[in-house]
Amino acid sequence: MIAFNPSEPLDLTTANFGIDQTVFPNTVYNVQYELYKKTTPVTLTNVSNEVQYIVYGDGTCTYNGNTYREGEVFIAENNGAVSFTGGAKLAELLESRHKFYTFVWELKQRLYNIVHENLNNQANDYTELLDKIQSELDSLDWANYTQQISISKAQKTINWINEKLTEIENAG
Repeated sequence: MIAFNPSEPLDLTTANFGIDQTVFPNTVYNVQYELYKKTTPVTLTNVSNEVQYIVYGDGTCTYNGNTYREGEVFIAENNGAVSFTGGAKLAELLESRHKFYTFVWELKQRLYNIVHENLNNQANDYTELLDKIQSELDSLDWANYTQQISISKAQKTINWINEKLTEIENAG
């Protein structure tokens, strides 16, 4: 689960997914994240029972004898007062979201290279297959956009596209 500072946009990097490289590998990612409601310009002085909060801003928030810093999350165990140091504030959880993302940029670049850099060579020999690959990439994009995605089918499609592109590249 990714909790983020509500005062900044959510920027996902490969590090958020435990990937030790700068480009996302071609695959399907299951992403869960939380959206928080900023309370500024009003600063909360009390929290509500069973509500989740995130601390943001410089400083700390103390609730129920525990001190929390920026980016730390807690669920209030009862209605109670909170105190702050510095510019710390609380944001209340609005909702948790769960989305799937397909990353196929590298596959699209390979397809582009085959079609545009080898237009008069092997691309002409594989017109139907290249059209099918483009159609499958478009289908993955649509499934990603609508969130109507089957992880196993998407991963099989990504693997098939990779295999077919490799065959074409090796034939040239």
